[in-house]
Amino acid sequence: MAKREGNPIWLGMKLYYDLDLDFSFWHETRWNRFKFSDERGGIIVSPEESDPLTTFSVQVRDLDTEVTADDLPVLTEGFVAGLQSLPDCKIETQEENVTGSLVILDARLTFTEEGITRKRWVQLVYKGKRQYLLIGQGATVEDFEWWLPMFFMAINTFVIGPRFDIPGGWPPLPARKEKQEEMQRKLEAALRKREAEKAKKQAEEASETEVVEGEGQAVTAEAETDEAEASSQEEQAEPDSEEPEAPAA
Repeated sequence: MAKREGNPIWLGMKLYYDLDLDFSFWHETRWNRFKFSDERGGIIVSPEESDPLTTFSVQVRDLDTEVTADDLPVLTEGFVAGLQSLPDCKIETQEENVTGSLVILDARLTFTEEGITRKRWVQLVYKGKRQYLLIGQGATVEDFEWWLPMFFMAINTFVIGPRFDIPGGWPPLPARKEKQEEMQRKLEAALRKREAEKAKKQAEEASETEVVEGEGQAVTAEAETDEAEASSQEEQAEPDSEEPEAPAA
């Protein structure tokens, strides 16, 4: 394959934004978008139309605990160990830094896959309890170097949360408002469901109480009736205690 000269041609830029996972980045307008086959959260973009090996991807993972700057030594150790697990891995550059609430690990490396040496730019970004894995990969070392300006654009325009390099910000305020309203509707629906279940339970308990009281009243009324009948029978059976008067002489 003849060595490429110059740089790839830009015809424009397109913004990719994931409202649910709360990240965005710019990429060349002609690059194709793919979802992960195993339904991982994130996106893949590539200049290739199918079976891409030259790609830029973002994978998102939710963690159990919040990551802070204090975790950097442990994160770095795990990051490097993960890279070195790739076949024939050779790490060319590796660094880490903390920017505001972001903890960032960065490395460039080569490795072997299917007998071919590939090259990657890997960046791990932590914010709170969420991990973002960014990978710019060339199918070969030459492909990586050719597409590096576009990898550079995607990685360096990657933003978590609202972005302000567009007039009015992005996503547009109506989109953010719509999402907030949707979350509010879900919350209100959950509250209504809980209140309905609570009312149903109270109604069932009240119904059970009425049944018990009704049965008690019925037993009391029956007992009073039996007592009255018994008293009447006693009065009828009782003999007259007075002596009859003798007839006049």
